[in-house]
Amino acid sequence: MPRRPVGDTTEGRRGRRRPPSGAVDRDTESLGPAVEDAWDDFTRHLRRKGRKPSTVEIYEKSWRAYWTWAVEQGHPLDPSAVTRQHIDAWVDTMLDGHLERSTIRIRWQNLRPFFTWWAAELDTTSPFDKASAPEVEEKAVPVLDVDDIRHLLATCSGKDFPARRDTALIYILFATGARLGEIEAMTVDGWNRKVDTVVLTGKTGTRLDQLDPDTGEHLARYVRARTQHPDNSLPWLWVGTKGRLRASGIAQVLARRCTAAGIDRINPHAFRHTWAHLFRSEGGSEGDLMNLAGWKSPAMAHRYGRSAAGERARATARTLALGSLLGDEKGRRR
Repeated sequence: MPRRPVGDTTEGRRGRRRPPSGAVDRDTESLGPAVEDAWDDFTRHLRRKGRKPSTVEIYEKSWRAYWTWAVEQGHPLDPSAVTRQHIDAWVDTMLDGHLERSTIRIRWQNLRPFFTWWAAELDTTSPFDKASAPEVEEKAVPVLDVDDIRHLLATCSGKDFPARRDTALIYILFATGARLGEIEAMTVDGWNRKVDTVVLTGKTGTRLDQLDPDTGEHLARYVRARTQHPDNSLPWLWVGTKGRLRASGIAQVLARRCTAAGIDRINPHAFRHTWAHLFRSEGGSEGDLMNLAGWKSPAMAHRYGRSAAGERARATARTLALGSLLGDEKGRRR
């Protein structure tokens, strides 16, 4: 069977259209059977491990970006021939191409699983074993101003269906820190109105989250209004004029409310940042945050811990007001 050119966007062997992977050159010569067959075996492994198609696609983008570079450099098209020096050189090329360091780090991380699997299959070492991960400057966690969220809610003051739905949606985003995909996947049956728990299902699995009474009350008002909606028979919790409200629709709801409130557009994920930051600021532990957020690694919880610690330090500095010690006798702090 003929091999697909690198980065080809036509129907692939698996019957789906492949998007270009950014750095992939469509005119590059086709990959050899050793590389393509290894990828097919790796995707079988991923399916057996229960990885989602979206995860496989993300891995493939980095995988094809690497092999496109290998073709350009004249390196052997054989996974067994890849060394740490090849990986480091690939990273150097991306750095020279002025890509964001965060993008380079993501590509590096998404290529590693393939070679980890390959090394295990051949009982050898992975070229990533001693490769240095690209350094990324840690940026401050973007946190929403609570007053801006109040302004959003002020635009939902009516009792019509959109007002009830959008109020509940904003409360759920703020109170749970759920990912956008988890919000989209919520179902009517996933809410236990007696104890105010909701089922959240997303890329890291399924978990149960607890709502506070205010959020539960607004969700109850929406669900009552939803019974009169033409699509009330749908299992999905969030509905709009065209049926199920998907991630793009939720983002559009927020965009409209931001415009109405006269504030800058808010990315839905910013609610998750804000929720995690406030949780740690109020003394929530990293372990509890990991559990509630659905994280499998403490790295993200630790990041928000530093964010909250920074805020506490600034609050202490404001309280100390050391500059007042230098004022005149009348204004000097005693």
